Amino acid sequence: MNSTTKVLLPLFLCFLPLFMISNSLLQAQDVISKKYATTISAGTNGIGGDFTLLISERLNTRIGFHGFNYTLNGTIEDSPDIEYDGNLSISSFSLLVDYYPFKKIIGLTAGLYLHSTSIGANAFPIETYEVGGKIFEVEELGSLAAKLNYSSNLMPYAGLVFSNPVASGIPLKLHMQLGILYSKAPNFEMSGTGMIAPTADNQVDLQEGLDEFNFLPVMKIGFSYRFGSRKSSE
Repeated sequence: MNSTTKVLLPLFLCFLPLFMISNSLLQAQDVISKKYATTISAGTNGIGGDFTLLISERLNTRIGFHGFNYTLNGTIEDSPDIEYDGNLSISSFSLLVDYYPFKKIIGLTAGLYLHSTSIGANAFPIETYEVGGKIFEVEELGSLAAKLNYSSNLMPYAGLVFSNPVASGIPLKLHMQLGILYSKAPNFEMSGTGMIAPTADNQVDLQEGLDEFNFLPVMKIGFSYRFGSRKSSE
């Protein structure tokens, strides 16, 4: 063994593990980039995104989260003036499977949503009210509160998905989803105080009307992006 070999051999042995690790990481990155896609979208269950994993040429699994929160308040100019505030809160986590009979154009989707929708509102007069010469103070007039939510947040889902995020072709695609959640009827609660309290008696009639609505529509539109390219037998 000459002097050059004696110098190069230890260096080679030192760098060999690093080379093997680097090569493995590059291969792993290549595999991952060929199988994953992300989607950003907005719709009836809020704003958010999905992470899609390729299972086979016709089958993907997808997880996502969407949410939305909106608060509204103001004053209704009447006699008396009424101040109100309301809040809409949506939180929606999904675990879905997409099946593409034709590999990439239109897919059938089924899965579960952990979906929460909560709507709350309050109204109360902010000035006195006069009737027949008698003045009623704000405290006597009272206030009204209403709330709507669902008893169970775990909801089965079925629908259609348009475009396959991990299919071959251009990496950036328009993504659309249309389907329904089996939510069961929402629960509606209304309460009141003071002279306004009898208005809360309408809760029963309103609840009966809502009992007919056992499904929630899901409509989303956005863009998906596939990382890298994917070989396909298409």
